[in-house]
Amino acid sequence: MRIPSIVLVLSLIACGETKPEDTDTGLDVQEPSGEDTDDTEDTSDTEDTDDTNDTNDTDTQDPDDVDQDGDGYSVNDGDCNDLDASMNLNDVDGDGQSTCAGDCNDSDETVFDGAEEICDGHSNDCQG
Repeated sequence: MRIPSIVLVLSLIACGETKPEDTDTGLDVQEPSGEDTDDTEDTSDTEDTDDTNDTNDTDTQDPDDVDQDGDGYSVNDGDCNDLDASMNLNDVDGDGQSTCAGDCNDSDETVFDGAEEICDGHSNDCQG
């Protein structure tokens, strides 16, 4: 009776084992090392390394890089008043002076800071 018991125990042990070729997926299981070795793009990073103006990323973007008034210039670009679109670096009338540089009427090329004051009822030199 001893032989059938041994055969039974061995067969139970053999049934509990699986053959490697039955469960082998061809992928090696590796323990995590703490380093990200995945080749796919990780979108969970909080740091924005994109150099484009991403106005949706308010956590990392310098507020002075955002054009607040829509005139095409931000504070970092030299906009002297980023809440007023009429105050910017454009020289619309071509008199050589922008509104940020002191031109009080950028639609008239004869009116700018330092222009000769003439008696025409206007402040040509922007001094009032």
